[in-house]
Amino acid sequence: MRKLTQIKKDNINELLHWGYSKHEISRILNIPRSTVIRHSFIKGKYNRPIKKFTTSYTQVDGEVVGIFAGDGSQYYEPKGGSYEVTIHIGRKNEEYLEYVKGLFENHFNKGFWVSKDKACFKLRTKSKAMFEYFSNYLDYNSKIKHSTVKLKSLNLPRDFKIGFLKGFLDTDGTIIHIEKEKRTRASYCTTSEQLSKQVHIVLNQFEIRNSIYVCNRNRGNEKTVYYVEILKSSVDNFISLTKPLKARTG
Repeated sequence: MRKLTQIKKDNINELLHWGYSKHEISRILNIPRSTVIRHSFIKGKYNRPIKKFTTSYTQVDGEVVGIFAGDGSQYYEPKGGSYEVTIHIGRKNEEYLEYVKGLFENHFNKGFWVSKDKACFKLRTKSKAMFEYFSNYLDYNSKIKHSTVKLKSLNLPRDFKIGFLKGFLDTDGTIIHIEKEKRTRASYCTTSEQLSKQVHIVLNQFEIRNSIYVCNRNRGNEKTVYYVEILKSSVDNFISLTKPLKARTG
């Protein structure tokens, strides 16, 4: 059998990197599958493919991105070369934690583990592909994500926008049932001025009447907060459209 050239070895590694199966690589490079398997080991380690997530715009994609926009963070550890994605959920929201864990694991087909501190639960995983997935939809400065996050574009399908409104409301929003006044209040709360304006625009596109209120906080280094309030006449339509989980628990 002829010795495999360095070019072919590099081709194997590159195709594995992009997630091609050994059978597909064998067919593409016209070499035996056993050869592909043998050269999948580099320096004693199996050269595992890096999974890629397809950029799609379903309602589930929108909800996942909305949840991350509200309560997500990312961290790259250069020393170990690891990419960590974390969703932060309040300690009182254990039911929502289980919901998000199931949603993310089903959507990404990848396991998450839960840690906790005094303030919140942390739903965590390590994945470069997932790290890159969110950059397809969102822009932000990773050092101050909460005040800089925004959608890359508002030219998005209807279903994605509905999912985003739901996910973002369930993380950075409130729904309060006021028995005395016999009405329900719904609003978003964010320190990202740009995202508040985008939410305002998207709500208007669905004919959901709303207003932005600005709360300037002057104590220490506290950030300005932007509230997007759903007006009374549109609350029922908003809840019917997005079906946020907070509407069930209020």
